Amino acid sequence: MYLSGPWQVGAFAKSATFNWAAASNPCQERCGGFPGGKFMIAFKDSKNPALAAAFVQWMNRSENQREVDKTAYWLPTRKDLTDSGVEYASRQSDMSSFLSQINATPSDTWTDANSPAFTASATALISETDKVVAGQQDVRTAVENISAAIGKAIKAAGS
Repeated sequence: MYLSGPWQVGAFAKSATFNWAAASNPCQERCGGFPGGKFMIAFKDSKNPALAAAFVQWMNRSENQREVDKTAYWLPTRKDLTDSGVEYASRQSDMSSFLSQINATPSDTWTDANSPAFTASATALISETDKVVAGQQDVRTAVENISAAIGKAIKAAGS
């Protein structure tokens, strides 16, 4: 098992030397994936702010986002594309697995992904899960360590 997301599909489709398939995240009390994000901005103090703003506007049109999403194996960030879906260059069933998770993703996780405490929290989750999988510690200890690391990250971020 490899825990990742849709950003890996293109690389795996191109270079994986084994058979693989994406699977939905498990559900119990809550379902869905963990949303990431894509951001594009233009700076008003840049050399060509009008051109930069025009590019951002052009790039975020539905048809342009659809093309970027299908080529880069990104999940759409536009609701119209989320609703209509995207036809990817390959591995459509894998990408559809990720796409199906969008509506099941709890609303509070969308803001959590942009928290200043996110990176430290995610790093702790990865590190502690690795220790459990490697047989270096039990699940209870991992959960305690993750909880402490997240508390520390939130405090450090001032959130």
